[in-house]
Amino acid sequence: MKNNEKLTFSMHRLNDELSKGSFHGFTLQKGFWYGYNFRGQPVATSGWIKDDSLIMYTQKEDGKWYKRAYPSKVYKRLLPQVMVEALRLS
Repeated sequence: MKNNEKLTFSMHRLNDELSKGSFHGFTLQKGFWYGYNFRGQPVATSGWIKDDSLIMYTQKEDGKWYKRAYPSKVYKRLLPQVMVEALRLS
């Protein structure tokens, strides 16, 4: 990574025409976001906020999904602006 590159997640929203989906074994429901973190690991979220933190799941090398809370100052910097706005996280 170059010094001037920004660390960001590459995220997509489950198509509104679909009610369910799967991403690397993670079951998605309508409105869920999924993609890859800046390390290339699969991530997914429903957009649930708890204690000013976005709850996201990350798939690790062992194939298991792990829950992690991203504080607002972190997720607002890492997530695409369109996702932040769509989830009303700003």
